[in-house]
Amino acid sequence: MEFSFTEDQLAIKESVAKLCAQFDDRYWLKKDKEGGFPSDFYGAMADAGWLGIAMPEEYGGAGLGVTEAAILMQTVAESGAALQGASAIHLNIFGPNPVVVFGTEEQKKRILPDIIKGKVKGCFAVTEPDAGLNTTMLDTRAERDGNGYVVHGKKTWTTTAQVADKMLLIARTTPKEKCKRATDGLSLFYTDFDRSKIEVREIEKMGRKAVDSNAIFIDGLFIPDSDRIGEEGKGFSYILHSLNPERILVAAEAAWVRDQVRTGLTGPGQRVLEVTRGQDVRDAVGAQSIDLVILDLQIANQGGIATALDLRLEAAALSEMAENTKSDPDFRVPAIDWDRTAKDVLTMEWIDGTPLNDIATLKAKGFDLRHLGAAVIQTFLRHALRDGFFHADMHPGNLFVDNEGRLVAVDFGIMGRLAPKERRFLAEILLGFITRNYRRTAEVHFEAGYVPPHHSVESFAQAIRAIGEPIHNRAADEISMAKLLMLLFEVTGLFDMRTRPELLMLQKTMVVVEGVARSLDPKLDMWTVSEPVVREWMDRHLGPAGRIEDAAKDAGSFLAGVPGLMTRGAVLVEQLDAITRDGLVLAPETVAAIGQAEAKRSRGTTIALWAVRKPRQSVR
Repeated sequence: MEFSFTEDQLAIKESVAKLCAQFDDRYWLKKDKEGGFPSDFYGAMADAGWLGIAMPEEYGGAGLGVTEAAILMQTVAESGAALQGASAIHLNIFGPNPVVVFGTEEQKKRILPDIIKGKVKGCFAVTEPDAGLNTTMLDTRAERDGNGYVVHGKKTWTTTAQVADKMLLIARTTPKEKCKRATDGLSLFYTDFDRSKIEVREIEKMGRKAVDSNAIFIDGLFIPDSDRIGEEGKGFSYILHSLNPERILVAAEAAWVRDQVRTGLTGPGQRVLEVTRGQDVRDAVGAQSIDLVILDLQIANQGGIATALDLRLEAAALSEMAENTKSDPDFRVPAIDWDRTAKDVLTMEWIDGTPLNDIATLKAKGFDLRHLGAAVIQTFLRHALRDGFFHADMHPGNLFVDNEGRLVAVDFGIMGRLAPKERRFLAEILLGFITRNYRRTAEVHFEAGYVPPHHSVESFAQAIRAIGEPIHNRAADEISMAKLLMLLFEVTGLFDMRTRPELLMLQKTMVVVEGVARSLDPKLDMWTVSEPVVREWMDRHLGPAGRIEDAAKDAGSFLAGVPGLMTRGAVLVEQLDAITRDGLVLAPETVAAIGQAEAKRSRGTTIALWAVRKPRQSVR
């Protein structure tokens, strides 16, 4: 199929490129380092009329379509703004489309012109911690109250909530159990972002810092009937008019980013081979001399994270977790049929169980929901701490309860790993907050090398205390472990701590896991449930047995290096003998320097031998 731009489309691309040239690479680099919404870029796009490219002309828009909008967004991305520049204006482009299609004339006149002119900034309040991208499982509720609704709930990964004036919110107006279909009972609102009723907590992330990502907590927000879009209970079908075209825009932006990454990987004169989906890499390469192989794999979006669809890798992850958890009493994974599994096919054991989000059926079968809630938390922590390998997409759609009452997980496309240092970091932090030992929690950050040594341990401990003490004055069911970690990462930013990607993945997963657990047991005491798992790991790895095991490992490492030490010593003696035999006299400074160097070299021997004789003392 041949595709070419029209003259008008080329004119759009040229005009947008000229405007974006005012915001060069230095501008976006600064934004990516320092953060802060790109208000001047946003204002320039609004003044030029681009925010209304797909909005009706009668309200101030250009009345163009998805193709023109995609050209606009790809041009923004390729200017150097990349995804952070594009994300700054996303909601204005197709976010209001449900208002265009289903809004009243009064709503269109009131809402659309301000969006097109850039007078208001909006955010998209859809995703929830315990639902992920499964919109049908949203729990944020909007309860009828006179001539409007009162909203309670939480949303996560809400972009630009730090600067938003308005939000497009989807909330449940009819309980799930009273709906015939999972897509029923959800209503859509475009309303004020009232910060007196909405708490906003920014989520630390890597890159794209010009647009903030947030968790928001809504408590008693009143929304008048005039802010509801369309009919009550039909919000799911309405919001698709935003989500579907937005996916096209994201693809257009990401296509350029992909090409730039590809270009950056390849240097002048390199021999590059692109391998398309369906080709065997070995057959494609053959006897060629290749510097770089680019795998052009089909990409799927699972839980918001792009994952290459080689299902053998997912099967391998499932197999690894099965091996790790074979003795776990409350958790298992399906068995893999390797004979019927290939790159495009994953075949596994049939799961006869109840979805974890089917609360009514779980109750009817007599399962203990409190026990299941605790099992979700303990299972996740056990995998993260004990194995360093955890399921990173534990939303309710991926969890079942079998007939024996065990949790069964599926969909292993997104996994997280923690190295021993990160596991100890997590365990000590959790235990530190449980026991209120803020000094030790601070020390862990310094020992891990996450906080630069020029900062004060005491000052850092004081900052952590400001997070920890308030939670001990609240009821157990009001304390969020995920929120605590979010606050902790926020504070650590003040001390120049750069959070590792695996810890961010851990935080994201913990938000989801906590939401799932509380959906089973709203009164769940996160800290009481977590403590046995954390203490078990601490006793195992930092207690006497763990110290002996570590000492043995250290001794093995040292003994493995002994031949090298002896060889280097023999060479040194031989060289010195040859030098003195030939009559060269070493200066006293040189002799002293050699002595000091060998003393330093042998010091490691003394320490290692001491470690074998005397187990190390754990620091608590």
